[in-house]
Amino acid sequence: MPPPTIAISIARLLPDALLSSALAGTRASSMSFDPEAVRAFEHAGWQEAAAEYEATFAQATAPFVEALLDAAGTGAGMKLLDVCCGTGIVTAAAAARGASVVGLDFSPAMLRQARQGHPHLHLD
Repeated sequence: MPPPTIAISIARLLPDALLSSALAGTRASSMSFDPEAVRAFEHAGWQEAAAEYEATFAQATAPFVEALLDAAGTGAGMKLLDVCCGTGIVTAAAAARGASVVGLDFSPAMLRQARQGHPHLHLD
């Protein structure tokens, strides 16, 4: 879990109107949800957050990237698919180790950030 200040920063990136509309008609005790509403909420949220991601959440996750790649045995010649690659932090670190990496993300805004920071990566 990120430090509280990081989590608060991320929460501030999501517009209140978006959160309210996604949760409209729900109760805290309700176990049912509309998958399409959740998908739309997630997509819009990451579109909004992409510009600030590097300055907030990325700093909280960066210290764990090398440990993640170590645990996966990432090295030269390995083929990796980085699903939900975001701004490409893990994708770039794996490529730097010599892995053949493809980064995927459903947020065009996150992919734009990744391409700006890591133009040499294969990102879709």
